[in-house]
Amino acid sequence: MACLAAFLALVATAGGAVAATQAKVPRLRVTPARGGVHTTFAVHFTAPDPSGVQGARQVSYELSAAPRRSRRGCIESVSARPVAQRAGQAVVVRLVPRRLGGRWCSGTYSGEVDEIVGPYCAPPQAGQVPAPCPEFATVLRRIGTFRFNVR
Repeated sequence: MACLAAFLALVATAGGAVAATQAKVPRLRVTPARGGVHTTFAVHFTAPDPSGVQGARQVSYELSAAPRRSRRGCIESVSARPVAQRAGQAVVVRLVPRRLGGRWCSGTYSGEVDEIVGPYCAPPQAGQVPAPCPEFATVLRRIGTFRFNVR
């Protein structure tokens, strides 16, 4: 009986972990939601942590987007590295088509913002033995997803 209870507890824990990893990712706000081929879109999100080195870890953010159908002569993908000065900061990334390569493709663009947390290894000082580097995996956390339409 004790073995059965332990097994059921293990299954319940594993089920909870799977449910947590399948949790719905929040939608980020994009203004405007619709625009033309030359419209500047702005993606808004709240940064959970400041960017940069924090002790033994380094935090950065990555925004990426692409159209559902790409065509020659228009923007096929977007990538940006927004910076947050403090935790809880409202961050706005302006997607200006002329700075990104021309004009948007008509249709729907889908994208995401990820937080990347990895180990920070200080560069060795001249003439000194390098300090030990922390060994832990880089963690990728989806902050949210977004979508905008181009007419």
